[in-house]
Amino acid sequence: MKRYIVFFLYLCLSVFINPAFAENVEQNPFSVAYFRDPSGQSSFKDIEKEAAFIPFEGILSKGYDAKAVYWLKIHIPPGNPSGQPWILRLQPSWHDDIRLFDPLESDTSFRQAGDLFPWALSEFPSLKHAFVIKKFTEPRNVYVRIQSVHSYQINVELLNQMVAERAEWYRILLLSLYLSAMTLIWLWAIFNFWSTREQLLGHFVATQFMAILYSVLAFGVARALIDELISDSALDKAHSSVIIIYTFMAMQFNKLLLDNAGMRRWIAVPVNVISFIPTVSICFYLYGDITQALSINSICLMSFPIATIIAVWFGMKQPGKQQSLLPLWILKLYFTLSLAIGLLGALPLLNLMRATNISSQIFLFHGPLLITILGAFLIYRTRDLERHQRRKLAIAMTVAEQERKKRIEQNRFMSMLNHEIKIPLGILKLLVAGQSIQDKAERQIDTVVSLLERCLLDDKLSDRKHHFQYSLFDPQTVVAKAVEKLGGSQRFDMAMKGTQALNNDPEIYEILVGNLIDNAIKYSPSHSKIQIALEDRHHDNQLCLCLRVRNEIGRMGAPDPLYIFEKYYRAESARSIPGTGLGLYLVKSFSTALGGDVIYKSSSTHVEFSLCLPH
Repeated sequence: MKRYIVFFLYLCLSVFINPAFAENVEQNPFSVAYFRDPSGQSSFKDIEKEAAFIPFEGILSKGYDAKAVYWLKIHIPPGNPSGQPWILRLQPSWHDDIRLFDPLESDTSFRQAGDLFPWALSEFPSLKHAFVIKKFTEPRNVYVRIQSVHSYQINVELLNQMVAERAEWYRILLLSLYLSAMTLIWLWAIFNFWSTREQLLGHFVATQFMAILYSVLAFGVARALIDELISDSALDKAHSSVIIIYTFMAMQFNKLLLDNAGMRRWIAVPVNVISFIPTVSICFYLYGDITQALSINSICLMSFPIATIIAVWFGMKQPGKQQSLLPLWILKLYFTLSLAIGLLGALPLLNLMRATNISSQIFLFHGPLLITILGAFLIYRTRDLERHQRRKLAIAMTVAEQERKKRIEQNRFMSMLNHEIKIPLGILKLLVAGQSIQDKAERQIDTVVSLLERCLLDDKLSDRKHHFQYSLFDPQTVVAKAVEKLGGSQRFDMAMKGTQALNNDPEIYEILVGNLIDNAIKYSPSHSKIQIALEDRHHDNQLCLCLRVRNEIGRMGAPDPLYIFEKYYRAESARSIPGTGLGLYLVKSFSTALGGDVIYKSSSTHVEFSLCLPH
């Protein structure tokens, strides 16, 4: 959100503090009048003697008027207090043929500037069109003839040379920063598009390239840099074609923005129709009528923002029905500013509103600038959604992995259960047939009961449903009872040194002791001795009661220390011996839950387990 705020403040500042107005130059008093020559054939002598000039102030705005030529009569005050020559600047820079007639110099000769005149031959190096007015002592008039296929918007400035040079360098600096910012955003967009392949971001990359190209041509930067490599007429045609193509691409990008946000059908149709009107401009341009092409293009610049503002404020689907790359409030802000700038720039171009310094420059700067800022939002939003999708994918993969492990455990459990129950039930079947093997039957029944108890404990442990019942009990009695139940004392060497009562869960302790002793009986050689020791000792900086069970390694070998406490783990060599693979897993899990630990040690001949629980 902080980045959104920074971009929003930058947007507001860029709209109201235009770099074009930041030159802050002090102009000198002079007056200007104009005359429209409908045929364009009048000579300077005819204009000087017969033309009825109409005075005006500010910017002359006459729209698209390809058949006519406009003459300016500029009344210049006498002298220059600074002793420097006057610099007469005319903007914007898109006018094709500009000629200065100075009666003090000649009645027929003229000096030339404009898009069709080489920039290297300019009298004063400027991104605008400029002339140097020679020193004089009396007030006098100079005449400027302007011809252009673009809209006639003419702003005249009269500056002394030092002020003009400073203003020019300042303008170049601001334009450099402006174009650098646009280019950095464009490169950032290319990088992100390369990694995301987002369609909307791809459209922005293409549109931003045309915005940069348009800015370079519109501000006269291309003329100053490459006019010796490319002819002036080619640059002039390129400027006109880029205006139309950039308008078309910007409208398609904006339409795609609205489609992505969920535009309703009733407004989508007119927006789609208007977005393709620039193709008519392209047809006129290819036919050779550049003025008509640019005029239709200006109509598009005025009408399309009206359609988009209706769409974004009244024609969007309900939130939540479609995932948009950009929040709706950003789109509303963007299209509202686009409408204001579009009307402010297009109306004077069509001579439907008087041009001002703001209207003549805001159109040049802020069309591309709005696209640039929106692109920054779009890039950030794309990366944010990509990170969100990665998080969702990671969660989904984690859930899937957990489900996979659960299915594997279930399959292994069912396989084990099927195998272990078959054997006891088979023996019980023999008993039913009348065979007198009561001891074996009882042991097999105990195996089934033990199996079910372990499975029940595992279920409670997995679901965290088990509640421990703590009480004081004698651990020696519990160990002796387990030994007697599992095989009698003849196989065991007992060493009972722990004399303190243990405050723990006696039922769980009995199960843990039984699992360790049962494990030693199963996996040690027949008739070998099993050592059982019960003693007090310190473990993990606390006094614990430790039960140590040590037995010889049987023919199945020692278990793998890396997997011995894993659920359902059984060595391949132990598959022939009945078992669940839950015994040691439960010992480890419950001892940890009770605040203790179980330790496994092995040598070449023996294995040893130590169950340590705090007093």
